[in-house]
Amino acid sequence: MAAGRIFTRRMSEKSQPRSLRAWREQRQSQESQILEQFPEIEEAQFTLTWELELGDSAEDRFWVVKHGERIIYREEAKYEDYHRFEVLARLLKEKYGSRVKDLVPVEANDAGFYLYGDFLGAVRRVEDARKRNFGSVSG
Repeated sequence: MAAGRIFTRRMSEKSQPRSLRAWREQRQSQESQILEQFPEIEEAQFTLTWELELGDSAEDRFWVVKHGERIIYREEAKYEDYHRFEVLARLLKEKYGSRVKDLVPVEANDAGFYLYGDFLGAVRRVEDARKRNFGSVSG
């Protein structure tokens, strides 16, 4: 996947599904698209990082998942995006299985502010997603 490619995950109001079933189908389709974008990683075991990338303007912020310096996934960042961390952690585990040992949030560039926001339970939600998908919180 090219580093500049962004998966657009936020639906416009016009594209909102009209039923719970339609919403589930749309969500499954989006998750399938994300899974297809993840590249193969040759290593037997590895740790990934969750980072905030700042763009040219103040509004341009992106979440990037990195394997070392290689960007393997990128999407628009929103405030209090801990729920996206939960989804991406689950999808990364689905793609790479037990080979991926952790998804570590990097605390730089206001990443914590955008990941956790004002919700007091956000840190716990991220830690729980890491434990649930990778077995432990390593850092």
